Amino acid sequence: MINRTFLLLSTLVLIPSTAVQADPPRKISDIISPAELEAEIAAKLAELEPWIGSEDAFVENRKKIGQSASMLIVAAQALAEHDAPSDLKPYAADLRDAGLQIARAEKQSDAAAGFSAAQTAASRQSPKSTTLAYDWGKLVKQRPIMEDMETQLQRLQRAMRRPKDSAAEARIAAVVAVANLTTVADTHEVKDAAKLPEWDRLSQLMIDQLVETAAAIRRKDTMAAQASFKAARATCVDCHRQFKKEN
Repeated sequence: MINRTFLLLSTLVLIPSTAVQADPPRKISDIISPAELEAEIAAKLAELEPWIGSEDAFVENRKKIGQSASMLIVAAQALAEHDAPSDLKPYAADLRDAGLQIARAEKQSDAAAGFSAAQTAASRQSPKSTTLAYDWGKLVKQRPIMEDMETQLQRLQRAMRRPKDSAAEARIAAVVAVANLTTVADTHEVKDAAKLPEWDRLSQLMIDQLVETAAAIRRKDTMAAQASFKAARATCVDCHRQFKKEN
């Protein structure tokens, strides 16, 4: 367990932000609610804590830390730029910067400092002094965020066989949809500029399909949810088929 007061002063001095004045690729409130983003942030903090709590755990879980921290960054930035109210929203940019510190940490002590800063922000006690806007194309690295997205989609696929918690299951679809905003914005994987419109089409299509999946889950329309989810998975496969071979 990491002490919440661990290096408190140092955690408030985060890595410099490369923030720019850049709007998100789509209106975030059309994809996910503030409550779902807050729940995802809490889930990621709970996930990260044991992996960062000791040197051995940090070394053993480096890859998982990068994946989970990447989704924490995305959820925090989405909450920071959401157009609906949330009492966590004023602290969301601080959460994002804490997540960036965790994701970039080479040492356990740096990750622990970032995690302590994230706890401070999540507790609504951070200074709220960082820049709100951030370039979505540079927010996270694509490999770890896509790996976390895939893990969550596999979890949702299992849950949809025997649905139990519609709120939690809808949140997974919505979270992966909002994480796809980074794919829309980060086009560095596209080596042929003529293929950029197809990259954008597939990225936007997957967001639409996952938004439809989440909506169907919320209204407990199992057949519609499964159809939308299956379509989203097919879009994901199509995108990898077209663009993975370029890299």
